[in-house]
Amino acid sequence: MTKSGKKSAANSQTKAATDKLEGAYALDSPNDNRAYYRDFAAKRFDGNGFASLRQVIDVSGDGPNNQGRPVEPARDEVLAKGIVINGLPLMTREGMGSQWHLDDLDEYYRHCVIGGPGAFVIPVLEWSQFPQAVRRKLVLELAQQRQVPPARANLIRVGSPEYDCLIGEKIWDDIQGDWN
Repeated sequence: MTKSGKKSAANSQTKAATDKLEGAYALDSPNDNRAYYRDFAAKRFDGNGFASLRQVIDVSGDGPNNQGRPVEPARDEVLAKGIVINGLPLMTREGMGSQWHLDDLDEYYRHCVIGGPGAFVIPVLEWSQFPQAVRRKLVLELAQQRQVPPARANLIRVGSPEYDCLIGEKIWDDIQGDWN
């Protein structure tokens, strides 16, 4: 087989594997539905053939949940399974999502998104900070002591009464009203 023939076969195998993965993990949710993605990630732990001491979902995004299922019940169900949720809110102002910008997106994540033992939020204020934030996240996750988690019932985190976890849905409704 020629060098280009080997390369073509390798490309075909890579494409087939990629297509298979994309089909298995197809995401079919509109806009910024954090609840959907969290549910989707939690299901990846069920029956995946791996046993671990901890299960962690990392959520990053540039705005609040704005459609679909409310974020708090989805978070609480994931936490009840013993899965930890960490957050990297992207608080930059570039891009198409400026209408979704929350000056306190890190607080939204603290009150409405993350939960579980050792859960944390690392805000990214500028894109130049993103690589450092990801490294810090990995170090924090890997360095955490391997402890037996508390009883699952204790993992459920109730949203803060002083923070409106439906702020994204309310912004969406306001924008939709402007379009009608």
